[in-house]
Amino acid sequence: MNSLVMLITVKDIPKIVEDFLLEKESYLDKKGSLQIRNKWQSILDRYTILLKFGYQYEVDKGNKHWQALQKAKELRDYYNHLDIHEPKDISSTQVLEFMEAVMLAIIWPSCELSRTLFLGIYYLYDIWVKLCELQETFVEQPMFKDWRRDEAFMFHCNFENVDTLRFPNSKEELRRESNGS
Repeated sequence: MNSLVMLITVKDIPKIVEDFLLEKESYLDKKGSLQIRNKWQSILDRYTILLKFGYQYEVDKGNKHWQALQKAKELRDYYNHLDIHEPKDISSTQVLEFMEAVMLAIIWPSCELSRTLFLGIYYLYDIWVKLCELQETFVEQPMFKDWRRDEAFMFHCNFENVDTLRFPNSKEELRRESNGS
């Protein structure tokens, strides 16, 4: 959203920056016609470009706040794209660290620029501080975290035309067991 507002309100943004922030790419097809396609860009890379072209702020990627934000992004990526072969648990402390990293990624440039990048961020941070005081350490893990992956396991799969030799349903599994195969 902030990228869109910046692109609408700031003068002289280079086209390549606009395309980068909007995650699109222009190219010529085989007939020489101009085409546009989606081109995924990392959220942290887009944030860096937003700060650079919207605020003339250069991100120090060695900064401890940036490193914490990178770690938060990796945690977010893991939970958005769960890998059953590499299950991880998450603690209440990690959740609070994630929240802090995201908020400080807005607060630290705001402080250095002497202007607030996101209205209400300090209020949200104050709520975060209160949550930290109330925290009781807890660890949550995916249901499949301790499963042995060298043996079969059941999962919900309601697609049509499933390869039942590789992925038998309950009835087929029982039939195989009763036939001794």
